[in-house]
Amino acid sequence: MSPISKLQQVAALIRQQVAARPAASAARPAPAARRNAPQRGAAAQARRRIAALDPSDPERGRKAFRHFLEAVLLQQFGAQLANDAAFQELTCTLQQRMEHDPELAPLVQQAIALLLTGGR
Repeated sequence: MSPISKLQQVAALIRQQVAARPAASAARPAPAARRNAPQRGAAAQARRRIAALDPSDPERGRKAFRHFLEAVLLQQFGAQLANDAAFQELTCTLQQRMEHDPELAPLVQQAIALLLTGGR
């Protein structure tokens, strides 16, 4: 399986997890036409934020995954949520649950490895 398809698998799992959460279902996604540009922007911003992480930071992997997770959620539900405190709380809760879920934790670790190597 290619690194891209692994990340897509993790993204699909994230979408499933978010769709199952009541708080996430209350947020309405923006129409597709308005979301397209911010989607690309969220992904580019996540790449920049990951690249800027200090290589010696012991939390670098978790932070990289957090940036990735935020980008996926913003892509799904709209960039207008980026500064919403409830969105930040949802993202934190979702990340913690994914990291502790026996099925998702290995995928999170694979995603972290791919994010930190640039998909190589």
